[in-house]
Parts: sequence; C-alpha cells; structure tokens
Amino acid sequence: MEDLGSDVVGLNCYRGPKMTMKLLSKIRNKVSCHVAGLPVPYRTTEEQPNFLNQTDIGCDCIPGGNAFPPSFR
Repeated sequence: MEDLGSDVVGLNCYRGPKMTMKLLSKIRNKVSCHVAGLPVPYRTTEEQPNFLNQTDIGCDCIPGGNAFPPSFR
C-alpha cells in the first residue's frame, strides 16, 4: 500500500488487542509511512480488559505514551 502512495497504513482491532499489537509491530518494521491502529468501538469483558487505557510503548509521538486519554471510556 505504501508503494501505491498511501500516507498511512494500518488496521482495526477486529482480532483483539494482543493480535493487533503484534500485527502493527510487523507493519511498523516494513513501512516508512505512518502506521494506524484503529479501535473497534465496543466494550470489552473482564477477561479482556479495556484496551483504551493501555499505553503504546513503541510510540514516542504521543504525549505521556497513552494511546487514548484514560478518561476516554
């Protein structure tokens, strides 16, 4: 997609947060453009904690390292 002129490549978290983070890491290693991980807007269960409060350790472009503000629920 980057070779075709995309400024941003990415995916949504349909497969869940853990798989999405693994896939985004692989994408990040293959492209030089921006990488996007877009959440699917739904509430998670007790077994799958709220992904919106996790930090993106691999990204230094977000103030405080938070993918979303903790108050965004």
